[in-house]
Amino acid sequence: MGARPGAKPSRWKAGPDPRRHQQYKAWAQQLNQAQWRGEEWQLAFEDWVEFWDAKWDTGRGRNHDCYCLVRQRYDEPWTKDNVELITRRQHTKTQADKLARVRGQHWRLERNRSKLFARLDDVRDAL
Repeated sequence: MGARPGAKPSRWKAGPDPRRHQQYKAWAQQLNQAQWRGEEWQLAFEDWVEFWDAKWDTGRGRNHDCYCLVRQRYDEPWTKDNVELITRRQHTKTQADKLARVRGQHWRLERNRSKLFARLDDVRDAL
C-alpha cells in the first residue's frame, strides 16, 4: 500500500490554509518566471502577499480590468519598493508605449512592410 492520493495540507510550505497555498504557488511561479528572464528577485513571499491580499479573490485574472504585479522601473530588481498592482489594460498600454519609444511608432508596419505602409512611403516621396 502506498500513500493515499490527494492534497496533503500538512506538507504545504505555506501551511494548511488553501488560500495561502494558492498564493504561495502563484508567488513561486512569478519568482521562477523572473529568474528565467534573468531578472533579479528580492521580493519575499510575505511582501508579495501584502500587495495581493486585498485583491486576491476578485482582482486576479486575464481580463483587461484584472490586476497584475509589475515593476515600476524595469532596470531595477523586483523589490517591495519597486512593484505595484495595476490593471492589465494599464500594463498593456505601458508596454506598447515602451515598444513605440524603443522601435518607433510604426515598428509593426515596418516589420511586415504592409501595403498601407508602402503606400504611405509613396505619398511621402511624391511630396
